[in-house]
Amino acid sequence: MDSSASVSIEVLAKGGSTALINHSVALSSSNWSAPSLDFSGLADGQYIVRTRVSDGAGNRASASQAFAINTAPPVFTSTAFAGDSILNGSEFSSSLSPSLSGLVSNAEDGQPVSVTLPGAGSVAGRTLSATVDGGIWSLVIPSDLLAAYGAENGTYTVNLSLTNQAGNTATSTTEFTVDTVAPVVVVVNSPTEA
Repeated sequence: MDSSASVSIEVLAKGGSTALINHSVALSSSNWSAPSLDFSGLADGQYIVRTRVSDGAGNRASASQAFAINTAPPVFTSTAFAGDSILNGSEFSSSLSPSLSGLVSNAEDGQPVSVTLPGAGSVAGRTLSATVDGGIWSLVIPSDLLAAYGAENGTYTVNLSLTNQAGNTATSTTEFTVDTVAPVVVVVNSPTEA
Protein backbone atom coordinates (compact mmCIF):
# COMPACT_ATOMS: atom_id res chain seq x y z
CA MET A 1 0.00 0.00 0.00
CA ASP A 2 1.32 3.42 -0.98
CA SER A 3 2.16 5.21 2.29
CA SER A 4 1.13 8.52 0.73
CA ALA A 5 -2.38 7.33 -0.15
CA SER A 6 -5.25 9.06 1.62
CA VAL A 7 -9.02 9.21 1.64
CA SER A 8 -10.90 12.50 1.64
CA ILE A 9 -14.48 12.49 2.93
CA GLU A 10 -17.19 15.05 2.24
CA VAL A 11 -20.75 15.10 3.53
CA LEU A 12 -23.26 17.14 1.54
CA ALA A 13 -26.97 17.70 1.76
CA LYS A 14 -28.73 15.74 -0.96
CA GLY A 15 -28.87 18.01 -4.01
CA GLY A 16 -26.38 20.41 -2.45
CA SER A 17 -22.94 21.39 -3.69
CA THR A 18 -21.29 22.67 -0.52
CA ALA A 19 -19.60 20.20 1.81
CA LEU A 20 -21.00 20.37 5.34
CA ILE A 21 -18.26 18.10 6.69
CA ASN A 22 -14.71 17.65 5.38
CA HIS A 23 -12.41 14.98 6.70
CA SER A 24 -9.30 13.08 5.58
CA VAL A 25 -7.88 9.72 6.59
CA ALA A 26 -4.43 8.30 5.90
CA LEU A 27 -4.66 4.97 4.13
CA SER A 28 -2.30 2.36 5.58
CA SER A 29 -4.16 -0.72 4.28
CA SER A 30 -6.99 -1.58 1.94
CA ASN A 31 -9.47 -0.74 4.71
CA TRP A 32 -10.19 2.59 6.32
CA SER A 33 -12.55 4.07 8.91
CA ALA A 34 -13.38 7.50 10.22
CA PRO A 35 -14.71 7.08 13.76
CA SER A 36 -14.08 10.74 14.59
CA LEU A 37 -16.65 12.06 12.10
CA ASP A 38 -19.17 14.19 13.98
CA PHE A 39 -22.70 14.27 12.55
CA SER A 40 -24.26 15.98 15.58
CA GLY A 41 -24.45 19.33 13.78
CA LEU A 42 -26.56 17.94 10.92
CA ALA A 43 -30.32 18.34 10.98
CA ASP A 44 -32.75 15.58 10.04
CA GLY A 45 -32.75 15.08 6.29
CA GLN A 46 -31.18 13.35 3.28
CA TYR A 47 -27.41 13.46 2.75
CA ILE A 48 -24.63 12.16 0.50
CA VAL A 49 -21.25 11.03 1.77
CA ARG A 50 -18.62 11.28 -0.96
CA THR A 51 -15.17 9.70 -0.68
CA ARG A 52 -12.11 10.16 -2.87
CA VAL A 53 -8.89 8.19 -2.66
CA SER A 54 -5.59 9.17 -4.27
CA ASP A 55 -2.04 7.84 -4.14
CA GLY A 56 1.38 9.36 -4.69
CA ALA A 57 1.30 8.38 -8.37
CA GLY A 58 -1.78 10.51 -8.97
CA ASN A 59 -4.21 7.60 -9.31
CA ARG A 60 -7.69 8.47 -8.09
CA ALA A 61 -10.99 6.76 -7.35
CA SER A 62 -14.24 7.96 -5.83
CA ALA A 63 -17.51 6.63 -4.48
CA SER A 64 -20.65 8.05 -2.89
CA GLN A 65 -23.42 6.79 -0.67
CA ALA A 66 -26.76 8.30 0.29
CA PHE A 67 -27.96 8.22 3.89
CA ALA A 68 -30.62 9.82 6.04
CA ILE A 69 -30.68 11.30 9.52
CA ASN A 70 -33.98 10.87 11.31
CA THR A 71 -34.14 11.56 15.03
CA ALA A 72 -37.87 12.27 15.20
CA PRO A 73 -40.28 9.65 16.55
CA PRO A 74 -43.47 8.66 14.75
CA VAL A 75 -46.60 10.63 15.64
CA PHE A 76 -50.06 9.18 16.22
CA THR A 77 -52.12 11.99 14.70
CA SER A 78 -55.57 10.45 15.22
CA THR A 79 -57.12 7.19 16.35
CA ALA A 80 -60.74 6.06 16.39
CA PHE A 81 -62.75 2.91 17.06
CA ALA A 82 -65.73 2.36 14.76
CA GLY A 83 -65.30 5.87 13.38
CA ASP A 84 -66.24 7.87 16.47
CA SER A 85 -64.84 5.77 19.34
CA ILE A 86 -68.37 5.06 20.58
CA LEU A 87 -69.87 1.60 20.10
CA ASN A 88 -73.64 1.53 20.33
CA GLY A 89 -76.18 -1.27 20.25
CA SER A 90 -76.81 -1.11 16.51
CA GLU A 91 -73.11 -1.49 15.76
CA PHE A 92 -72.96 -4.64 17.87
CA SER A 93 -75.98 -6.09 16.07
CA SER A 94 -74.48 -5.30 12.66
CA SER A 95 -72.78 -8.01 10.63
CA LEU A 96 -69.84 -5.65 10.08
CA SER A 97 -66.89 -5.95 12.46
CA PRO A 98 -65.88 -2.58 13.95
CA SER A 99 -62.19 -1.78 13.56
CA LEU A 100 -59.71 0.37 15.41
CA SER A 101 -57.78 2.59 13.02
CA GLY A 102 -55.64 5.67 12.95
CA LEU A 103 -53.27 8.01 11.14
CA VAL A 104 -49.53 8.26 11.79
CA SER A 105 -46.71 10.40 10.47
CA ASN A 106 -42.94 9.84 10.24
CA ALA A 107 -43.41 6.08 9.93
CA GLU A 108 -42.63 4.06 6.83
CA ASP A 109 -45.01 1.66 5.10
CA GLY A 110 -44.78 -1.83 6.53
CA GLN A 111 -43.89 -0.75 10.06
CA PRO A 112 -45.88 -2.64 12.71
CA VAL A 113 -48.16 -0.86 15.17
CA SER A 114 -48.41 -2.70 18.49
CA VAL A 115 -52.00 -2.51 19.76
CA THR A 116 -52.73 -3.66 23.31
CA LEU A 117 -56.45 -4.20 23.78
CA PRO A 118 -57.96 -4.32 27.27
CA GLY A 119 -59.86 -7.31 28.53
CA ALA A 120 -63.51 -7.34 29.58
CA GLY A 121 -65.40 -9.73 31.83
CA SER A 122 -63.73 -13.14 31.68
CA VAL A 123 -62.02 -12.42 28.34
CA ALA A 124 -58.37 -11.44 28.68
CA GLY A 125 -56.86 -8.53 26.82
CA ARG A 126 -54.13 -9.09 24.28
CA THR A 127 -51.51 -7.38 22.15
CA LEU A 128 -52.01 -7.53 18.39
CA SER A 129 -50.22 -5.97 15.43
CA ALA A 130 -51.41 -3.70 12.62
CA THR A 131 -49.33 -2.46 9.68
CA VAL A 132 -48.73 1.10 8.49
CA ASP A 133 -49.76 1.62 4.87
CA GLY A 134 -49.73 5.13 3.46
CA GLY A 135 -49.78 6.65 6.93
CA ILE A 136 -52.85 4.60 7.91
CA TRP A 137 -53.22 1.52 10.09
CA SER A 138 -56.29 -0.54 10.90
CA LEU A 139 -57.10 -3.53 13.10
CA VAL A 140 -60.30 -5.60 13.23
CA ILE A 141 -61.19 -6.38 16.84
CA PRO A 142 -61.36 -10.14 17.62
CA SER A 143 -64.93 -11.40 17.94
CA ASP A 144 -64.55 -12.72 21.49
CA LEU A 145 -63.27 -9.37 22.78
CA LEU A 146 -65.94 -7.50 20.85
CA ALA A 147 -68.65 -9.64 22.46
CA ALA A 148 -67.09 -9.06 25.89
CA TYR A 149 -67.09 -5.31 25.37
CA GLY A 150 -70.73 -5.46 24.28
CA ALA A 151 -71.66 -7.21 27.50
CA GLU A 152 -70.10 -4.57 29.71
CA ASN A 153 -70.81 -0.93 28.99
CA GLY A 154 -68.03 1.44 29.93
CA THR A 155 -64.87 3.19 28.75
CA TYR A 156 -61.84 1.18 27.67
CA THR A 157 -58.23 2.24 27.12
CA VAL A 158 -56.01 0.95 24.28
CA ASN A 159 -52.21 1.27 24.35
CA LEU A 160 -50.32 1.88 21.09
CA SER A 161 -46.65 1.67 20.19
CA LEU A 162 -44.80 2.24 16.91
CA THR A 163 -41.11 2.30 15.93
CA ASN A 164 -39.94 3.75 12.62
CA GLN A 165 -37.04 2.40 10.56
CA ALA A 166 -34.62 4.82 12.20
CA GLY A 167 -35.37 3.18 15.56
CA ASN A 168 -37.38 6.05 17.05
CA THR A 169 -40.36 4.90 19.11
CA ALA A 170 -43.65 6.58 19.97
CA THR A 171 -46.37 5.45 22.35
CA SER A 172 -49.93 6.65 22.74
CA THR A 173 -53.24 5.73 24.33
CA THR A 174 -56.75 6.04 23.04
CA GLU A 175 -60.14 5.40 24.60
CA PHE A 176 -63.44 4.09 23.32
CA THR A 177 -66.82 3.93 24.98
CA VAL A 178 -69.35 1.11 24.82
CA ASP A 179 -72.97 2.15 25.30
CA THR A 180 -75.52 -0.40 24.17
CA VAL A 181 -78.42 0.90 26.25
CA ALA A 182 -81.11 2.54 24.13
CA PRO A 183 -82.73 5.69 25.43
CA VAL A 184 -86.13 5.31 27.06
CA VAL A 185 -88.97 7.37 25.68
CA VAL A 186 -91.44 8.43 28.33
CA VAL A 187 -94.84 9.56 27.13
CA VAL A 188 -96.48 12.09 29.36
CA ASN A 189 -100.21 12.58 28.85
CA SER A 190 -101.44 16.11 29.23
CA PRO A 191 -104.20 16.60 31.80
CA THR A 192 -107.73 16.32 30.45
CA GLU A 193 -109.65 19.54 30.50
CA ALA A 194 -112.89 19.47 32.47
